[in-house]
Amino acid sequence: MKTLTPHATRNTHHVSRTTQHATRNTHSPALIALLLFLCLAAVPAHASVTLVSFTATPGNGQVVLRWETATEINNAGFFVRRSTQEAGDYARISSFMPAQGDGLLGAIYVYNDTAVTNGVTYYYKLEAVDNSQNVEFHGPISATPGPTPTALSTSTTTQPLPMGSPTTTS
Repeated sequence: MKTLTPHATRNTHHVSRTTQHATRNTHSPALIALLLFLCLAAVPAHASVTLVSFTATPGNGQVVLRWETATEINNAGFFVRRSTQEAGDYARISSFMPAQGDGLLGAIYVYNDTAVTNGVTYYYKLEAVDNSQNVEFHGPISATPGPTPTALSTSTTTQPLPMGSPTTTS
C-alpha cells in the first residue's frame, strides 16, 4: 500500500478546490446574454461593412460591378461612385441600394454600369452609408470596357427520329 506524503495531499486538496471553484463559477444564461449585449453595445455607431470582394468586370459597352459583404453593421445601404482618374473626383452613378445584410450575415450586390465608352478606363468606389448618414468608402477598383469575343455561332438541325430510337444530347 502506498503512503501519501503531505505534498501529495496538498496537491489533491488543490485539485479539489479548483474543481469547486470551477463549479461555483458557471454562468447563467441571463449573465451570458448581458455580456453579449454589452459587447454588441460597444460596436461603433458608424457603418462598418466588411467586404469579402469588390470586382469590376468589363464588357462591351458596360462594366459589371459585384461586391459581397461578410457583415454589415448599422449599414443603411450603398451608392456606386465613378471617376475617369484614380485620384479624381468620384461622382455618384447609382441610385441608393438598401442594405441586404446585417451584423451576422452579409449579402451579394450587383450594379451594371452601361453609361461607359469602350476603351476608357473607369475607376469605382463603393460608398457605404450608415443609419446616421455617415459614410465610408471602399476601393478604388478599375475596368476598361471594350468589345468581347463573340461566341461561335452554331446551328442545329433537328430531324424527327423513328419511334423507339434512342436520343442523344450533345
